Parts: sequence; C-alpha cells; structure tokens
Amino acid sequence: MLNKKRLIKISLILLNFLFFSSTAFCQIFFNRGYRNYNNYNYNYNYNNNYTNQNRQSVQPTTQQPPVNVADLKKGVFYKFNFSTSGMFASSSEYKLMIPDNELNKGSYGLLVYLHGDEARDYYSSWIVNQLIPIAKEYNLILVSVLAPGMVKRWYVAPRYKADYLNKLITTDLVSKFDIDTNNVYFTGSSGGSQFLTGIFVAEYASNYGGGAFPTCGGANLFTGYQVKPKITEQMKQNFKLFYYTNTGDFLYSQVVASKRTYERLGLMVQGFHAAGGHCQFQMRDVARHAFNFFFSEND
Repeated sequence: MLNKKRLIKISLILLNFLFFSSTAFCQIFFNRGYRNYNNYNYNYNYNNNYTNQNRQSVQPTTQQPPVNVADLKKGVFYKFNFSTSGMFASSSEYKLMIPDNELNKGSYGLLVYLHGDEARDYYSSWIVNQLIPIAKEYNLILVSVLAPGMVKRWYVAPRYKADYLNKLITTDLVSKFDIDTNNVYFTGSSGGSQFLTGIFVAEYASNYGGGAFPTCGGANLFTGYQVKPKITEQMKQNFKLFYYTNTGDFLYSQVVASKRTYERLGLMVQGFHAAGGHCQFQMRDVARHAFNFFFSEND
C-alpha cells in the first residue's frame, strides 16, 4: 500500500511538471519565434520611443457600462468584456467611446485601435485620445482592444486573435450598436500594425468597407501561418491602406515590403514617412493624412 501511495504521488508530481514545463515552452516558442521572424528586434524601450506630447495624458477615466447600452454617455470611455467560443476560443476586454458630436448621420462607423507590444498604450491614453477628433468628425465609435491571451502581442498566435477581433466587431459591436460595416477603420502601433498587415487585412478586411492606417509597423503576410489573402473586387474599391513610418525605424524595410505586397494584391495603397526612430509620431497628424486619403476620389 505504501508503494502504491508513493507511486501515485510521484505520478502527480510528474504530471504537474509536464504541464507547467509545456506551458513555459509554448510561451518561449511564441515569443522567440516571432522575435526572430523577419529579424524582428524588440530590444528597445517602447515607452521612451514615444514623444512627450504623445504621453501628455495617461490613465483615461474608464467606466463600467450601464445595463442598457442606450444609456451610454457620449464622449465617455466604457470597458466591456467579450469572449468567443469554438476552435479559436478567446477572451479579453475593450474600451469604447461613442463620439460626442451633434451629427445626425444615422448609423455609426467604427475606428478600431490595436496596441503595441505589452499593451502599454492600451492601459494609458496617450495615443487613443488623439483619435477622438477624427471619431467625432466622421461619426465613428472609437474602440481600443486588448489582445486576448497571456501574451499581449497581437502577432503571437495571430489566428486566434484575428478570429477574435473579427467576431468582436461582427457579433458583439454590431449587436450593441447601429454600425455600418462599410465604414470601419483600423489602426495600430508597432506590433498591432504588424498583426493588421500580416494577417487581419488579408483575410478579414473583405468583411468591411473603409480602410486601415498602420503606424510604425507593417509586416508581409505571415508565411508561417500560410495566410491566404481574400481580396475581392469590392474590397479593391472600398478598402484603402495608408502606411506611416519613420525612416530610422527598425521595421522600416518591412513596412516598404508590406506596402508593395498589398499594391500587388490590387488594393489602393498610399505611404508616408518622415525622419525619426520607432514610433516617433503624432497619431492626430497621421490620422488626418489617412482620412484625407480614405475620402479622396478613387483614381
């Protein structure tokens, strides 16, 4: 009997060891694999690469939403939770603000922001607050999404996260608000932009009309996930891409390559760059350039 108890105890110890070691291995694999993908170099201080102006306002006031979304106040950020089920089951949160304007345009559009690595710009407001004037002018509900999963990097396990983001919009947000899915815009910083151009735009943007303006990042299609672009003729007419980066950004060459890829796929694409390093930009200025392009006549 003693030997049997010892055997059970040893078996439990081994099972615990295998579980935790496999979890650690997966974490290391995802981080290391994507750090090395296309020679990414993430050895930089993400916070310090933003200008002081970008960080003037931090820790936005975010409220818990009322029971009825009809009672949401305009101009106030609310925090929601959303989970998916099925093969790509994921769970996370997002912050949402209805534009505080006097426009009466019927349905709303959407402006979706995806944070950079480690989600510092999700938890603070130095970038998202700069998008508020654009949201008001174009009657867009402003949404900042926290990447689901343990690793707060959008391009880690991107299939799960792309499925999550698409379902968040098409099932959760559309059910809560009167949203025109032909008026949806995406943006992100650094890793969020890598995810947008590496998989999401290619495989999911055909569900929307509008555009995307990745900043300080832009990846070629993620070859490790065999991304299959779904670029329809309608998408070529109704969805535009605007890239912004700095010439001294370590991701600059990838942005250029990504831009060329989507041009070859037939999308309307425009790019803009300036001197500087990684993520040295003002989102309000980039957004203005991007929306001027989005609403320009198609040539």
